[in-house]
Amino acid sequence: MAVGLVALQCLALYAPDTSGVPGGEIPGLDKVAHVLVFALPTFVLFAAGARRRLVVGVMLIQALASEFVQGALLPHRSGDVLDALADAVGIGVALIADALVRRPRS
Repeated sequence: MAVGLVALQCLALYAPDTSGVPGGEIPGLDKVAHVLVFALPTFVLFAAGARRRLVVGVMLIQALASEFVQGALLPHRSGDVLDALADAVGIGVALIADALVRRPRS
């Protein structure tokens, strides 16, 4: 499942043209998508037992690299610092969710 979510993440981040994606005209919806595209695979990788620091590091690199690639190499896409920030928020959401799931119950 984790591999599938990472593959979908890469598809969303590196697709050459997203102009036909439904909901693109709704302001802010792309930021919500960025949060989810990073929160879900990060959380699933944590649940699968992957080392948290490694996952967070790789996901942060992916967030920055994807915006660079979109801005520099994909003609119908643009890099956006706010998208990278939304990606980081998604990673943070996964960290919080993982901590809540692992919290001992009284």
